[in-house]
Amino acid sequence: MRRRLDLWFEIKPPTIEIDDPWTDQPSFDPYTFTMPTRSGPVAPARWKHFRRDDGRSFEGGACDFMDRIYFRQEVLTKYEGPSGFNVEDNGSVSCHHYWGLVRSTARLGNELLTTAIGDFAEGVPFEEWPHWKQYAVDPPSSETAAALRQEQTVAAAVNSVVMALTDLYAAFTAMAASLGVTIPDLPWRGSIDSLAGRQLKWTYPAGAGDDEFLKRATLASTLVLDALHPVSLRKFLRVVGDKLNMNDETPPRPLGSRNLLQRVTLISVLVEKFKPDIAAIPILIKHAEGKAAAGEPDLQAELEGSYRLVRDEFAPLAFLYDLRTHGGLAHHPNMTEASAAAVQLGFPDKNWHRADYLQLLNLIADGIRRISGHLWDGAQTSAALYWAPTEC
Repeated sequence: MRRRLDLWFEIKPPTIEIDDPWTDQPSFDPYTFTMPTRSGPVAPARWKHFRRDDGRSFEGGACDFMDRIYFRQEVLTKYEGPSGFNVEDNGSVSCHHYWGLVRSTARLGNELLTTAIGDFAEGVPFEEWPHWKQYAVDPPSSETAAALRQEQTVAAAVNSVVMALTDLYAAFTAMAASLGVTIPDLPWRGSIDSLAGRQLKWTYPAGAGDDEFLKRATLASTLVLDALHPVSLRKFLRVVGDKLNMNDETPPRPLGSRNLLQRVTLISVLVEKFKPDIAAIPILIKHAEGKAAAGEPDLQAELEGSYRLVRDEFAPLAFLYDLRTHGGLAHHPNMTEASAAAVQLGFPDKNWHRADYLQLLNLIADGIRRISGHLWDGAQTSAALYWAPTEC
């Protein structure tokens, strides 16, 4: 015989207002729910569609639909991770086509988020209001607001890095074309919409500790270094010299993408400064990197100076690699080495904060722009030197 036990559960549907079935009814009293404005506490439900009680009035005062309310930016952390939510660079947040706070929302630096109280009432559903209430703050003074607006936002700093990487592609393409090299693939294949690109823009709490800085630096390493594509870099180097894409170990091994780009940049600097024949470039690289000595001490010193210049431009990228290696995001941390790498780039040896993170992003963007500058200069010199028309 077959025995079966059926379990039945009763699910009671929510109460529906027959006269207005689409009315959004809150789980709290909207008449007493207020937000701080410059006019004092105001109930945003004044501009919300819900079933009204004609015998009641809203607590607090009244203000204009476009009067501003303010929140700490940590209010956005709830929406930055889960699927279905989208947080824009200006702080606008939306959930598919269900709801969105998008019309008048703006960031004030990296501390505050502001929007019109009427837009908040119309854009955010009642079930989200208690969450936003936790982060509501009094409107800042005009001096404080002006000072906050002067601060570079995290999103703007990340965008600056991506723009610099995009410009790097154009500069490398020009340098390769000056030597007759066709680029099969983009040298940087990252995306601002990647997981690393999105998380680099997430709200950075002012009180976050060292772990947050190390995590963000590792994400920056993923976005910048892991997305460098070595195929085009190796093709370029093999045109200049058969083994320039290899290191000097025994036996030689292929260089990683960062070192490939560094050697391409060094070639551009040598071409721009010394205007050598193409056949002479490999030996000049050996001199510059200290693998061989030039016959003239002055020339050797100048070549080594060019190499140090390129190394300095790549210092922020080397720092990203060192922090990923020693920071301990996926393995036991070596904070001694991580601190040493930070000090070498001009950071404190610990107690890293949001300002350090912004400085790091700016150093990365500035370093990449300088690398692009060397590539552009090398391309112009190379085009005139190796492709100049000859007189008959």
